[in-house]
Amino acid sequence: SEVGFVVERIDYNPAPAFWNWTGHSLLKSWGMKGLADFLFPPVDYQKNNLKNFLAAGTFTMIDIAIKLFTGTTSNMAVVLRKPDSR
Repeated sequence: SEVGFVVERIDYNPAPAFWNWTGHSLLKSWGMKGLADFLFPPVDYQKNNLKNFLAAGTFTMIDIAIKLFTGTTSNMAVVLRKPDSR
């Protein structure tokens, strides 16, 4: 590679919070801020309650299905290694 590292592994992981933020942004951009705040709370998403649990579970399942069909998700983790210079 150009910077001298070797790609060891690339993983794609579910990222339910990104779905929440996207849903909030879309509804807000359509002039539905109240509905956006109710359905996709931008700040309270991490609170422990049933609504957030169900949303996170649903969004995780969506990401898993996308990964099954495409091999990727929106959240990428890359492990790089600096080659031995011996």
